[in-house]
Amino acid sequence: MSYFKRSLSILTLSGIFIFANPAHAGLFDDNEARKAILDIRTQLDATVKTVEQQQNRIAELDQEISKLRGQNEQLQNAVTALTTQQESGFESLNTRLIKLEPMNAEQRAQFEFDEALTIIQNNDYSGAYKAFDRHAKKYPQSEQLPLVEFWRATAAYGTRNYAAAIAGFNRFLKQNPNHEKTADALLTLGSAQIETGKKAEGQATLQQLINQFPTSEAAKTAAKVLSGNQ
Repeated sequence: MSYFKRSLSILTLSGIFIFANPAHAGLFDDNEARKAILDIRTQLDATVKTVEQQQNRIAELDQEISKLRGQNEQLQNAVTALTTQQESGFESLNTRLIKLEPMNAEQRAQFEFDEALTIIQNNDYSGAYKAFDRHAKKYPQSEQLPLVEFWRATAAYGTRNYAAAIAGFNRFLKQNPNHEKTADALLTLGSAQIETGKKAEGQATLQQLINQFPTSEAAKTAAKVLSGNQ
């Protein structure tokens, strides 16, 4: 065998030995694995950093949203307060303008009656009693006089001035036995009588209500009051 052939054979066998040797093969596998792990770790670190940045940004956005919500709530409260103030101002202005308008006696009586009704609807019984009492004295011939008497007595009952309430309802019932408010007047009169210790009179008044207006809501209430005062 020539020197060239012997050298080629030795190189071939050496290559086979190298590539067949597991130790050498593992060396290349370990290097590649290490590189892959490092690459993955680098990518993971970058991903974690990105996630942290996004989380920080989300936290900042949450704070901004909370701040904006607070500002929005403040604005809504301010708008509500302003709207209420404007409505109140418009009502006050409208009232003043109405008072400045020329009215005849009937129109003036109706306007002042409506004002008194508004007062009692706001549960200001003391103010309402004064307003209805003033109306009754100022307009003794007014068409609203029966209702003025009824509401004045009702306002008196609301202030626990039972003597004035009883007198007022008796006057109303005597003058208006078939009025639309008669049933309600009997109910409140009977209650006022019971409140002042006139139990028998109060029960008689409530029984009169039940007999005279058996299907009314006032009669149903009267029956409950009677059952609780036996």
